[in-house]
Amino acid sequence: MCSQSPHDETVVARCAQFETILPLALKSRPATGMEREREGARWTRQFKDSPTACAEYTSHERGRVKKQLGNRTGQKKSRIPCFYSQMNLSSWNSLRKLFEQNTNRWNGWLFREQIIPKGTRKSRRPLETSLERGMSRFNIPLSKARIWEYRLLRDFKRRYHLVNDQPLDQKNSMEWLALLRHYGGPARLMDWTYSFWVAVHFAVDRAKAGDTCEIWALEAPWWRAQAEKEYQELTKVVKTDGSNSVEESKQVFCMKKSPGLWFLSPFRLNDRLAAQQGAFVLPLDVTRTLEDNLTALIPNHKSNKHIKRYWFTATPSRLKSCLKELQRLNITRMTLYPGIEGLAQHYENALGLPHLFKGIDGDLCSGPQ
Repeated sequence: MCSQSPHDETVVARCAQFETILPLALKSRPATGMEREREGARWTRQFKDSPTACAEYTSHERGRVKKQLGNRTGQKKSRIPCFYSQMNLSSWNSLRKLFEQNTNRWNGWLFREQIIPKGTRKSRRPLETSLERGMSRFNIPLSKARIWEYRLLRDFKRRYHLVNDQPLDQKNSMEWLALLRHYGGPARLMDWTYSFWVAVHFAVDRAKAGDTCEIWALEAPWWRAQAEKEYQELTKVVKTDGSNSVEESKQVFCMKKSPGLWFLSPFRLNDRLAAQQGAFVLPLDVTRTLEDNLTALIPNHKSNKHIKRYWFTATPSRLKSCLKELQRLNITRMTLYPGIEGLAQHYENALGLPHLFKGIDGDLCSGPQ
């Protein structure tokens, strides 16, 4: 493991990141000097703006990280522990077989998609919230996440009545955050779903040929049990007031410097959350990355049985076959995004489903449809 200095509060988080991002190709063979240098530079670029990866990165620490990287990649028998296990999938049949093998075991699991665009030099995308991505985009340190979370939600509440007449409880922050997130706003809430096939749909929905489609599977009951062991006050609130209560969300949002994961949904589900069988995973310490919060619950990275990554490379034929089978399951943008927006966007993927339009010919000059 990485050496840790007691006086450096960022070392633990930095080491956790370092343990997980080294590309798999360098785990199984010695790396050349150039590869070690390149991977070290990539690591520092990716995390130099993250306060949990050391906001004030000195040249001395950069050299130390590169030295550690060089030592690790030069050992043939040494393998860097990873907080997840993974499997490559090749076709719709492999997806279906995977589901059939795990359908009973996946009771209570959550699923999430991610897409790595073609040409991206990353072995995977980090699991991160939309709030993390937004702050990283403008080079804002995560140490300021709490105040920015408050600012954005406050402004959203002030303007909400301009676009929607549905009344919401001003004091129910969870309900407001869920609405903000489901319409694309930045929040600490990370979207997951209880449906494996809904996650598959989101993985291929906007993918292009050459993209890497990821499907993450998270054993939510196990992760929640780990958090309950650490934070028994949350467990007491749930037992007293019930799950997904206003009191539970207040307790979660008031926690500081308490890394971990929690699972919340608003008591009143909005239409998209219901249609997508959605749930939210959120970091208990919003000033640290979601992966930092995750790894804080798993000493020595021994959690790979409880979080899994499945992936495949998108091709036109794979995308067509997946969308065709998902349409038969009635899983489309039209059903997952109720309303005219989902209906209109549904036709983007309909271009890959010609069997739906068999026998329909003509053009706009042929008169009324």
